[in-house]
Amino acid sequence: MDPKHCPESEPMLDSLSSNNPNIILNRLDEPISLKKSVRSCTQHLISKFVSYEGLSPIFCAFTTNLSNFGVPRTIKEALAIPEWKVIVLDEMQGLKRIVRGI
Repeated sequence: MDPKHCPESEPMLDSLSSNNPNIILNRLDEPISLKKSVRSCTQHLISKFVSYEGLSPIFCAFTTNLSNFGVPRTIKEALAIPEWKVIVLDEMQGLKRIVRGI
C-alpha cells in the first residue's frame, strides 16, 4: 500500500448510488450534502495543517461567520430567494453553454 494514500479517504457509496436516470431524477430535491459520498481520513487530521493564525483579521471574521449564513437545501428553496435564483439561473446558462460547446 502506498504510504501517502489514506484508504479511509475513499468515498463510501450508498445504496442509492446508481447511473439509473430515474433514481437520479427522483433525488433532485434531496439536499446536496446527502447526495455526496462521505469521506473521512483519520491518518491525516486537517487540524494539523489548517489554522486561523495566518489569516488577516477581516478574513478571519469572514470565515468564522460562514455558519451564520443559510444555504438553500433544495432547488425549490433556492429559486424562492431572489438572490439565489439569479445565481442558479446563471449557473444553468453556463452549463448549457458548456454542453453546446460554446
